[in-house]
Amino acid sequence: MHKKKIKRNDLQSAPEIIRTRHRPTNHLEIENLVMQDMRKKILNDEMNTLQFYDIVMPDQDEMITSLKDSTKKPIKLHQKVRRTDLENKLRARLSNEPGAKLLLQEIYEKLDEDPNNHSRTVRKKLHQEEQFKANQQYKAESDDQLVANLDTWYKGIKKRWKDEQEKLKQEQEKEKLAKMQLQDKSQSLQLLRRGGLNDRSKAVQGIPAFPKLIVESAKSEGEQSGFKQKLMGSLQKISAMKKIEMLHQDQSLVKQLDKYMQQGSTLTQQELAQIELARAKQQGEEKHDGTLIFDYTVEGLKNSLHTLIKMQLTQFQNASDRALFYEKQTNQILLSINSRLQRQKNTVKRNEKDLETLRMENHDIHKKLRAIQDFIKERQEELRGINKKPSQQQNSPNIKNNASQVDSYMVIAVKQNELEAQIEQMKDNYNKFQQQMKLNAIQIEKLEQENSKLNKNNKALLKSIQGFLLELLKIGLDCRSQGLSWIIKAVWDSEEKIAEANFPPYLDSKARDFLIMKTRKTIELNDLFKKAHQLFSSYRESSIDTGNNSIVSLLSKNHFSQIDSLDIKKQHIEQIKQKQESQVSLLLQGLSETENQLIQSTLTHIFQSKETLNDIIYNEAQRRIAKMFKTEVNQEQSIVFTELNNFDKDKLIKEYQQIQHDIEVKEMLFRKFEETELQRLVKEIDYKNYLARFNVEALQVLAALFGYTRAERELIKYGMMHKMFNN
Repeated sequence: MHKKKIKRNDLQSAPEIIRTRHRPTNHLEIENLVMQDMRKKILNDEMNTLQFYDIVMPDQDEMITSLKDSTKKPIKLHQKVRRTDLENKLRARLSNEPGAKLLLQEIYEKLDEDPNNHSRTVRKKLHQEEQFKANQQYKAESDDQLVANLDTWYKGIKKRWKDEQEKLKQEQEKEKLAKMQLQDKSQSLQLLRRGGLNDRSKAVQGIPAFPKLIVESAKSEGEQSGFKQKLMGSLQKISAMKKIEMLHQDQSLVKQLDKYMQQGSTLTQQELAQIELARAKQQGEEKHDGTLIFDYTVEGLKNSLHTLIKMQLTQFQNASDRALFYEKQTNQILLSINSRLQRQKNTVKRNEKDLETLRMENHDIHKKLRAIQDFIKERQEELRGINKKPSQQQNSPNIKNNASQVDSYMVIAVKQNELEAQIEQMKDNYNKFQQQMKLNAIQIEKLEQENSKLNKNNKALLKSIQGFLLELLKIGLDCRSQGLSWIIKAVWDSEEKIAEANFPPYLDSKARDFLIMKTRKTIELNDLFKKAHQLFSSYRESSIDTGNNSIVSLLSKNHFSQIDSLDIKKQHIEQIKQKQESQVSLLLQGLSETENQLIQSTLTHIFQSKETLNDIIYNEAQRRIAKMFKTEVNQEQSIVFTELNNFDKDKLIKEYQQIQHDIEVKEMLFRKFEETELQRLVKEIDYKNYLARFNVEALQVLAALFGYTRAERELIKYGMMHKMFNN
């Protein structure tokens, strides 16, 4: 894959490379780009394709019609390749490369090369009758005439050959002279460019515009015109080479490249969408609608954000539609990053669980290894003790019977074999546990390395989120319904600090302080709302628990656990069976006894599988509960509510009421705080002309603090909307 990519890059042209943002940094790279274009032109010429050499075959019938068409003009299969000197040098270098082959146009040129106009004619094969007529008309010449003409023919051929040799020598001398004069002229031009005009001004004036060639008096006008054409072609080649050399010294080239890069960077939305679609196909990812995320770095996210702004800034005339667009785009980008971050965090958690399991397994294996070592030591000591007993018995003089001695030896041998077998088995187990411990250690090392990489990626993604949010805050376009305070809260949640340079430039210090205070007050109100919700949930759960306890007590008093399910099921089946038999009684008339019995057994089987045992018990219990509550609900409710702790209930109610009061007070102060800042900012915008100073509308300034919806409403309220549209 890597080799293919390199080959593709070699064939790219200079505009393609500049379009893909590979900016050349020096003159050597510019020269390489020019050489790549010339290489592409040589290799991808249309003369190298078979379609260029399609030849229409003549009709076979036309070839036999008459003797006039017996000779046909030769068909030229190619056009002569015309290349500049630089292209010829490049072609020669390409032909010297390993594995180089002739191009198709060069093969045809070698096959059809005919410099002396000795073209062969294609003759048609004559018919037998026509061949006979031609033989009758032919009259053979005498041998004397043939010999006489042979001398004249040889003299003519020799003279013609000498004339051609002289012409070739003259043309070569003229070309050498022209090249020498052109080289002198190019050197003088270089001296002029470098400031050497004063030194060689006379020499420059002495050089003519075109070289004075010594032409023979007998030369024809046609040869002079051909030589002039060759001379003009060589001059054009040299001028093209000089242009390439001037690229190295031209100072305006960098500015032109910058301009070209800027034109290439202003892509349309359709082109960017096509680029993103191609990238998604290569990576096998799904494309998000309207969102272009090329990478997850800070710079990549900033570039994607600015690209979206550049694409869509002029498409929305309504501020609310524009706000919805930016909200959608930023949400998609943040969701994409957060989902990737969450996936990596989940992977880290799974790896940590696996690490914990492997470490516990290694700990258990380590315990087993120590137990095996202790077991082997005990068995080895026991084996050494057994080996000492025969020597002691052999040294003792009180051995009475040889048979008893043999028996003791046999017992000792059996015991030794058992101990040795146990020791060998434990050693095998020890080696297996050690091998498993090594495999676990390798897996632990891999998981730790993976976790370290993922943690680094998580930190990088967190930095990307922080940088993206700060850039979003500085642009100040995604104001939503509450202004830029949501971005400040998100930055604080990511544990990042906010500096004054991160705010939009059109906000003064008071507006920045207002946004920070508004965010803090919003966080306090949200905390109070959460606390109130928790108290309400705990009060509701306690009420539900008391109601459930009352039902349980009622059920326990009436002993619903003892229900005769078999009798209930039989009664239920009989009732359903009687109803169904009354409905199908008309259908059973006229049937035989065996048919009636079959139908009855089928109905019984259907009714028995109709309901399960649990359904019957549940229905019966529900019916008894309903009867019981009609008679005893009033008595039991009074007993249940007396069991509730009234002190805890009153405490929950008081805390909930206090939190509600605090929320109302803070909301009132928050509204006053916003109203004061709103009046100040409206006067500031009106008096200091923000549109002329910062090139920003009043709607955008108010939306940054209060959101687009309230900003439009307040502008209409203060009569500033018509000023904005008039401007």
